[in-house]
Amino acid sequence: MTTVAPPHPIVTPEALAEVERAGDELDAYFLELIARRRKEPTDDLLSYFIAQADDGVLSADELFSTVTLLFFAGFLTTTNLIGNGLAALFDHPAEQARLWNDPALATPAVEEIIRFDSPVQFVHRNVLEDLDFDGHQLAAGDVVMILLAAANRDPARFAGPDRFDVGRPDNLHLGFAWGLHFCLGARLARMEGQLVFSGLVERFAGVEPLGEPVRNPGLAIRGFDSLPVRFTPR
Repeated sequence: MTTVAPPHPIVTPEALAEVERAGDELDAYFLELIARRRKEPTDDLLSYFIAQADDGVLSADELFSTVTLLFFAGFLTTTNLIGNGLAALFDHPAEQARLWNDPALATPAVEEIIRFDSPVQFVHRNVLEDLDFDGHQLAAGDVVMILLAAANRDPARFAGPDRFDVGRPDNLHLGFAWGLHFCLGARLARMEGQLVFSGLVERFAGVEPLGEPVRNPGLAIRGFDSLPVRFTPR
């Protein structure tokens, strides 16, 4: 039941098999946990979702997918939001100095980090009915890849889209998608990012790179496997 992200070209069959095995183990864990909570409900979110499913509000598949989504979605994305943000600041020292001189910029800076180098570069959408989209024929059942990162660099929407600007106004990006599928954890991710970057400014006189960063080669989540940094206390 757990969806495995599209493999990167360098992923070996052995590594993919390991991912599938881990996914099966995760499925089994949640199925057992749901069964246990159904017998012995507690005052938690999982018990609430199970009650909704038992009342017919959620199907069994919807219950399972919602629970697994809430378990791991937002962990890697927020982690890589912070890493991508630090890397962007390191590559744009004038903007880093601007943020350190004005901690109130932490809020727009997080929005700019998400726009400029989002942890989620694309999403998939299922076509529900045949349609013509800008001259392209799409059939019901087709799967479409939506490049959010490209939209976030759209020159028709953003002035100087390739410029990193921690104070960028009117930053209505698509880093959290849009509409029906708008990210459930957007508010939490924003709060976490703002707390991290405002906290860094408050606690440290400076943050700088320490060694070469190593990018995660995967396609689904953009971020770093390693980003060594040095902190200078105030």
